[in-house]
Amino acid sequence: MVNLLPWQYGIWDSLTRRVHQAHAYLLHGPAGSGKRQMTEQFANYLLCKTPRNSAACGQCSSCRLFQADSHPDMYRLKPEEQGKGILISHVRELVGSIQQTSQQGGRQVVIVEPAEVMTTESANALLKSLEEPNAGTIFILITHHLSFLLPTIKSRCVLQACPLPSIS
Repeated sequence: MVNLLPWQYGIWDSLTRRVHQAHAYLLHGPAGSGKRQMTEQFANYLLCKTPRNSAACGQCSSCRLFQADSHPDMYRLKPEEQGKGILISHVRELVGSIQQTSQQGGRQVVIVEPAEVMTTESANALLKSLEEPNAGTIFILITHHLSFLLPTIKSRCVLQACPLPSIS
């Protein structure tokens, strides 16, 4: 069972009910919209060996590794320190890692957060992997500021708006 915020159910369905998963997603929206929480659950779903009813099973070896924050096919690209940028050296290290075969025999998932702090050089280095991804590698980029990203990055991803709930 997924633990979503009430306004995220439609977004979740659009992500998990795809016949074929895209190679890259870009979740964008204001802070507080629950993008990170949903991304974590989506990554778990993508890595799960036996997903059920649009949710990770929570029982397989992949789910247990994910829950222990030790899944060998889960990568996180983020700044070393809050307020700093994602450097080209970080991207090159990541690209070298994802060129290897999946250790669990399934997908590899890369979360880039916050995507807007990539330097121009690091964004361009990531671009090649977004243009020609390895089979089974899925990127999930998260941003609060869509306009800060290079158009070439945005054009290689499925854009998914994650708005705040409406006040009713």
